[in-house]
Amino acid sequence: MKFFKIGGKPCRALQFDKQLLGSNKEKLAGSNVFVRSIPKDLEHEDLQKKFAAMGKIKSLKVSLNSDHSSRGYGFICFDNEEIATRAIEQSSKDDDTVAMKFEPKDRRTFRKLINNVYVKNIPMEYPEDQIKEMFKQFGEIKSLHLMKNQIGQIAFVCYDDPKGINKEYGPECAQKAIDQLNGKELEGAAVGQKLYVRHAMKKSDREIEKKKETLRYKTSKKRCNLYVKNFPVPWDKEKLESVFSQFGAIENIKLEKGKNGNYAFVCYKQPDSAAVAKANLNNATFEGKTLIINHYEIKEQRKIQIEDAMDKADFEKYQAQKTGAFHLNDLTSHPHMTQILQQLLDIMQQNQAMNAHFNNQERNMMGGRPQNRRPPGQYQSGPRGYGQQRGPGGPPNGMPGMPQGQPMPNMTGGMPRPGGAPMPQGGMMPPQPGAPMGAPMPQPGPPGAGPTNPIAAQYQQVAMKISA
Repeated sequence: MKFFKIGGKPCRALQFDKQLLGSNKEKLAGSNVFVRSIPKDLEHEDLQKKFAAMGKIKSLKVSLNSDHSSRGYGFICFDNEEIATRAIEQSSKDDDTVAMKFEPKDRRTFRKLINNVYVKNIPMEYPEDQIKEMFKQFGEIKSLHLMKNQIGQIAFVCYDDPKGINKEYGPECAQKAIDQLNGKELEGAAVGQKLYVRHAMKKSDREIEKKKETLRYKTSKKRCNLYVKNFPVPWDKEKLESVFSQFGAIENIKLEKGKNGNYAFVCYKQPDSAAVAKANLNNATFEGKTLIINHYEIKEQRKIQIEDAMDKADFEKYQAQKTGAFHLNDLTSHPHMTQILQQLLDIMQQNQAMNAHFNNQERNMMGGRPQNRRPPGQYQSGPRGYGQQRGPGGPPNGMPGMPQGQPMPNMTGGMPRPGGAPMPQGGMMPPQPGAPMGAPMPQPGPPGAGPTNPIAAQYQQVAMKISA
């Protein structure tokens, strides 16, 4: 195992071992030991040094809190049960860092047994005796702690078995009190103020639960809530309500002031109303300003989405730099992209016009009908291999796959031209594969010179602009 620190926090690393998988926990039960009374300043590496003399250690850890402080206990997995037994025997003589047999708890005991109840919204005039009498009907009260604040009184009520035998007694009494008293209206309480009774929790756990409740509420209101910006500066809540209330009942309007102008959140009671308002008011103009309306997005989720997009863009940029490839984002961010696209469209239109012009000339020269057509089966004079008669049901034997009656291409390098093939008119060469029909072939120029074809030259200029 290796031990190191990241940001001042103790960390550990070990090689992958199939035997340490969760599916093998029953096989490793005898090799695992629980270590108690570990000093708070003892870290993973110190624990390994203390028990390394016992035998080979597969894995170990000191249990830590969320702030990476030690909880005072840990776990060690030895190579076999014999080493674990020897470690338990030798460490039993020490006052601290004592190893003992690890006994996993039953899953049924994993649930929290909470016998403490938190109560708020108690009227100020209620004395402690009256509050105790109200909760005593559900079980034996071990303790009651009463405090006062600006809103009213709060209390912590703890139930427990008077004999100290039944561990289920206190949690059962606490659950009965919650079921019977939570939401109950007490005499002397303010109008609409109800008693709040629930299981007592640590402050850190309560903060986590409050965040979850807030996130759950925001998620439920996503389709009802609209984000509105770019409205006139003099607008206030009353003006926003008069504009948006025509599409449905509004639950709440929150107006905020930002650096780039004011913005607001308009929450409807029904999601359909929000959808209709967005469809009708988005891009609507008021006093020379165009409204921008979107559905509300949770701040935490929006932050994660922005970070993901930034990470993706950075990775694509890194990948493009590494491979030297031309990326689409680089093209779209070109400062003269609009002018380049317009030039490309103009060049494409010119190319189409030139193709049509040359095609028309070619038709006129040929008299409007194809030349050199011959009846099926007619012999054609020429060199050996040409002029073979078509076999039954197939092409000529000499040239498989050649269309019947078509002139053979001009062969160079000593091969004679087949008889009857017309010479190209006007100095034009036969069309080459990939070249537009009827377009003149570019003439060779001096070495290093650019293309003589004006269309090719314009394409080259656009390509140079893009790569610049």
